[in-house]
Amino acid sequence: MEDKVFDYADAIIDQVRELFLPEEEQKEGTSQHLDLKTFDATKFLTAFVAAFAYFYRSFSQKDCDLLEATYIANRLVVQHLIGEAKKGTLVLEEVVEDAK
Repeated sequence: MEDKVFDYADAIIDQVRELFLPEEEQKEGTSQHLDLKTFDATKFLTAFVAAFAYFYRSFSQKDCDLLEATYIANRLVVQHLIGEAKKGTLVLEEVVEDAK
């Protein structure tokens, strides 16, 4: 996959990781702290989808609900994987096998 995809993922992971650090270890200006003791993965990951939907609406000016947001995200991922396969940097059969 393109390095840019991983660069974006690393930036997002860094910000999410910051949310779970003890408050005294968080960077100045971090507005939220999430406690792993009360962490609800279902709600947190649903919030990720909601954040994506908000982000998508803000730059596309198109409305979408949470289910539509997952559909859009999946289409973008498939589009990216097909593009990588066409460039010869990804073998789709390996992706399918990894998903099993």
